[in-house]
Amino acid sequence: MMGLALGSLLVVGASVGWAQLPPPPTVADKAQAAPDAKPTTPPPMAPATSEPSAKSSTEPQSPPVARPVQEAPPPLYYLRDKSGNLVPVPGFRLEDFEQMVKRQYGPSAAEQAPRYALQAFQATGKAQADWVELQVRLNLVTREEGWIRVPLRLDQAVLRSGVQYEGSGEHFVQFDSGGDGYVFWVRGGTEREHHLTLDLMVPVVRLGAATRMKLVVPRAATSELKLVVPLADAVAKVTEGPILLPSTPEGKTATVLNLAGLGGEFELSWGKEADRPSETQPVLDVAGTIQWKVGSRSLDGEVRMQVRSFGAPFDAFQVRLPQGTELVPVKTAPYTLSVLKPAQPAAEERAVVEVRLPKKTVGPVEVQLAARLAWEAAGAAAWAEIASFEVPGAARQAGHVAIRADSQWRVLVGPLRGARQVDELPKALRTDDVAAAFEYYTQPCALPIRVVRRSPRISVEPEYLVLVDADQVRLEARLKYMIRAAEVAALDIDLPGWELDELGPENLVATDLVVDPSGLRSIPLAQRSIGPLELTLRAHRPIPPGSQTVAIELPRPRADSQASPVVVLLPADNVELTPDPQGMVGLVRQQVAPQMKLPVRQQDPFFYRAEPSKAKVVAHLRVHPQKVSVAVSTEIAVDEHRAEVRQKMAYQVAYKAVDRLSFEVPRSLASVEPLSVLFEGRTLRLVDAPDPNDEHDVSRPARKQVILPESRIGACELAIRYAVELPGLVPRSSVAASIPLVMPAEGELSGNRLWIAAPEGIRVRPRGGPWTEAAAPVSELRRGLHLTAAERVREIDVAVHLEDQSSAGSTVVNRAWIQTWLTHSLRQDRAVFCLTTSQKSLDLVLPVGVSPGEVELWLDGQPITGQPTPELRLIVSLSGAGGQREHRLEAAYRIPGPRPGWGRMSLELPRLARDVWVQRLYWQLILPGREHLLFAPPGLSEENRWVWQGPLCVREPLWEQSQLEAWAGARQLAEPPAETNRYLFSGIGSMNRCDVRTVDRTFLVFGASMAVLAAGLLLVYVPASRHPAGLLVAALAAAAAAVVYPSPTLLLAQASLLGVALALGAAWLHGALARQRRAAARETPSSILERGSSRSSRRAVAMASGPLPAARSEEAPVSTTDFRA
Repeated sequence: MMGLALGSLLVVGASVGWAQLPPPPTVADKAQAAPDAKPTTPPPMAPATSEPSAKSSTEPQSPPVARPVQEAPPPLYYLRDKSGNLVPVPGFRLEDFEQMVKRQYGPSAAEQAPRYALQAFQATGKAQADWVELQVRLNLVTREEGWIRVPLRLDQAVLRSGVQYEGSGEHFVQFDSGGDGYVFWVRGGTEREHHLTLDLMVPVVRLGAATRMKLVVPRAATSELKLVVPLADAVAKVTEGPILLPSTPEGKTATVLNLAGLGGEFELSWGKEADRPSETQPVLDVAGTIQWKVGSRSLDGEVRMQVRSFGAPFDAFQVRLPQGTELVPVKTAPYTLSVLKPAQPAAEERAVVEVRLPKKTVGPVEVQLAARLAWEAAGAAAWAEIASFEVPGAARQAGHVAIRADSQWRVLVGPLRGARQVDELPKALRTDDVAAAFEYYTQPCALPIRVVRRSPRISVEPEYLVLVDADQVRLEARLKYMIRAAEVAALDIDLPGWELDELGPENLVATDLVVDPSGLRSIPLAQRSIGPLELTLRAHRPIPPGSQTVAIELPRPRADSQASPVVVLLPADNVELTPDPQGMVGLVRQQVAPQMKLPVRQQDPFFYRAEPSKAKVVAHLRVHPQKVSVAVSTEIAVDEHRAEVRQKMAYQVAYKAVDRLSFEVPRSLASVEPLSVLFEGRTLRLVDAPDPNDEHDVSRPARKQVILPESRIGACELAIRYAVELPGLVPRSSVAASIPLVMPAEGELSGNRLWIAAPEGIRVRPRGGPWTEAAAPVSELRRGLHLTAAERVREIDVAVHLEDQSSAGSTVVNRAWIQTWLTHSLRQDRAVFCLTTSQKSLDLVLPVGVSPGEVELWLDGQPITGQPTPELRLIVSLSGAGGQREHRLEAAYRIPGPRPGWGRMSLELPRLARDVWVQRLYWQLILPGREHLLFAPPGLSEENRWVWQGPLCVREPLWEQSQLEAWAGARQLAEPPAETNRYLFSGIGSMNRCDVRTVDRTFLVFGASMAVLAAGLLLVYVPASRHPAGLLVAALAAAAAAVVYPSPTLLLAQASLLGVALALGAAWLHGALARQRRAAARETPSSILERGSSRSSRRAVAMASGPLPAARSEEAPVSTTDFRA
């Protein structure tokens, strides 16, 4: 343990030091440390001047010519160094700054090579009636390792088949709904070519006789599109961006449209010149949103259309409804809806609704229709068309369809034409119960669906608690259902032979069970439910009188899947239940208790796992009557005036709980103060109990009872306290006294014990009767008279004798030495008394736990035998004539059982009874080598000294055992081992008990070192803790502790040396790291700038007083590490 503690302290100190290591500098740190350049104007002492004239001063001077003001070369810029001082930098240019930044951070993003290059985009296709079949080939080159993301766009296209890839890399294609469309991911290395082929379908929109196709393509180095349209001499138009090349005929009925320079979004349209719509006719564009709600009998739809005209204004249009759909009248304003009647009604005719506006307009106009499709009209298993709300003659019709349905319905989709299923819907159609979403892009379209009701999937996990009583079997069941796919209105369960008592909870169950002719019970629910559901039920079945076997079948809930039920079989306290393994059906015994809350019973339950199909419990039954046993323990404390009686009655109730306890109280107690009754710490009232014989006999004890707070079974305890006055005691005489006792009125008496204790000078002896003296167990040793009786005894007769203290004699102990030796497992004491007495006998009081018969006595060097008393004393007879005599009494004994552990200990010492004057007392305490004394006992003086033993100080007693034996005149025995810790204390007077505190060496070193280490780390890393006031208070507290408790202070100081060393190491490591960081922070600028700073200042002064030298062509080197504005 000592090595473990030292290792833990070393690991803590090293981890604290390691945590202070500075992190490596990052690019961001370097950039932050670099100064910024900031040009400043030259100082006033260095103004700009013009060049001096080359002519002699004697020549006549021409009038001055006006010249522009020029800056005196070289220009000066001032940069801040790390100390914040301005340092001049001559000739610093913008190019120098850009070059420095490039060296520091590398080239800009614009100068970096792309991760991939799209070399070519080639598309060929053929137009069909409602879409364009398109084949796209892409060639690209990757320039980096790892996965590369290549957006392909093509948002409007639908991928018809898998992607064809040619190359040596890994790849996959995904669709990004966020805006990049199809995305090609590839990983193939640097400078690798990749070829990709996609087969697509692109929807087209018809606007009159013209056809339009909209597409978004990626930008490539070269791109082209060849599209074959089924129209001779077709005229094509393209939006801004691609280049439309001349078309070429493809046979007599088709034309090839050629485009180049594709990139981004574009729209291509084609048609005949003569087929363009006339501006005098309305050209309608219809955008619709259709929402269907699935009901139990019909489909309810809401249709919204936005209609506008690209040609002439309009004031009416028609809407052809899907087959079997009827219009639901709703309030419409400002337009009107009317259903047109066909001239010749037919079964397959679709209803036509005419929408008429109040005036002509080009729109857009929003029209709302309510429609209904009954299941009878479509047929129970027929397909229903829901999207073909067609506006005849409209140039373009497109929109979205949403189908709303709850979890009990399933939507089946048939073959689509002119529509497709999508994941995203417009915001107006988004709801939580959308079961399917579609987009249609032409009318008439085909979107057939069929709605079928889902079959519910029910799973159940049953838990059964079977309570077996004497006359019936009760069942408490908890059924945990999980309902999926569809809602249910009722749950079925089979209860063979059970009578239902309660079904719940009330908020889930509607009414009582419904029983069908087969006996199956149906539990109706308050509302149709889905998801998790938990039901509880209580049932019972009677047990025939005199039956010795019980056989029951467990409930069987009807479900699609059922977990193995958990079965707990719990008999009542008065029922002995023995399961019959041969008769059990479908039950497997379990050892692990399930997570269930069980009622408190005296018997252990039986745990089983049952088969879901059928399980049967069979057990043998035996009913026991109630059995009550009680053990009475009485303690009587006698003094000169009264006897204090404390009785404890320990009940053991078996088979059936009790709710009240009865007692027989002697009539003589009626005149004393009321009895105090405590039941497990609670005060109860003692009341009269009815006499079972209905007789009132004053010669018999009174019958009383207490009502318990709750019924109890098993072990319980009740305490009764009262006092009895005694006759007056006369010294040197005995008085007879009768002490009444309370006895239990019911139950079997399992024990009746009694202790009588009296102070010194009073002796108590029993006066016959059923009481017999007995030895108390070692665990219950106490001073006093120990008696037992085999029957209920309502009183005890005793003789109380009071001694005459005035004639008892006197005893003076001149020298007393007591040695207490504690080992890891026991305690051994040795006591020597050198005394002068006039008494004929001595009373040696022993500590509790010592058996008087095991004490070894020597009187004046001769072994003797003492007379034990019930009060744990030994009477030692003294020989010799009257008068004062000198004797030497030595006693030795050991206390069996484990000794108290280290920490706080209260040690009772042997002593002489009566009034004994002890003039000098030495107490020697011997502890194991790894256990140290922390605090000395109060009332004694420490007789120890501190001496050096190697590098540490240890305590040694002033006198060792041999010296104490010679001082007290005791027998010479072997010295204690040198590895033990020995302590010596002295005092005057008799000592009954010594309180000491000891500590284990491992705990002492570890605790003290950890405390010092924590304080040291606090001083190192928390500067506020190093405040002078705080340090002064800590120093004063340590000095006060050393003065008041010198020995514990020195002991703790030595134990904390390891913590001091670790704290000093942490402080040194912290200082070294701090110096390293300060040295790194003081990184100096370029030496050229430092040397040029003073010369630049002198040069500025020279330029102010004389001509400037010729400017040098070379550039001044600039430091790129310490650049700061």
